[in-house]
Amino acid sequence: MKLYGSTTSPFVRNCFLVAAHHGLGESLEVVRIDTAGDRAHLQAMNPLGKIPVLETDDGEMIYDSAVICDYLDTIGEGDSLFVNEDLPPWRIRTLLALCNGVLDACVSRTMMRLRTPDGEAQSPWWMQRWADNVATGVKAMAASLDEITDHKTMASIAFVTTLDYLDFRMPELGWRTDYPDMAAWVDEQLAQDLFKSTDPRR
Repeated sequence: MKLYGSTTSPFVRNCFLVAAHHGLGESLEVVRIDTAGDRAHLQAMNPLGKIPVLETDDGEMIYDSAVICDYLDTIGEGDSLFVNEDLPPWRIRTLLALCNGVLDACVSRTMMRLRTPDGEAQSPWWMQRWADNVATGVKAMAASLDEITDHKTMASIAFVTTLDYLDFRMPELGWRTDYPDMAAWVDEQLAQDLFKSTDPRR
């Protein structure tokens, strides 16, 4: 299988972590693709021109990241990341959607900043809207922390990758100061080898 994307993408990271959990890591090849320079190639796989895209061994193209994670969860070994005796599947997926929404806002803000380094070329309204979405999303994550810390699910993985990406791309948010308990838990998770090996800063 081939996973098209960027190693700095938190969405790609989520997919790889699910694959690794199910013993599929060695069969998953990450293929770097430039979303701007290779846009035509990317749109041929995903009409929306977004990463990640999973190409199965049968040549089927699967997108977006939540669907890819769901697919990988069904074909690998070990316990499902979407099934838990204390957390219903719909709740796991809702928390994943929360994390993905925070990431969408953070990625959009980051791309605006990187591609228009001149502040005057940026849209203050959108920059503030994305920042507000991130802040309110993280507040909701903190309120839900007790639901996910005792179980390894797709939600717990997404919490870690989301908050680590905020440290990477939006450190000015200062979420660690506002939510020290969540920061301590995230640091415990990031100390694990699997999270270290998928650090977007590498």
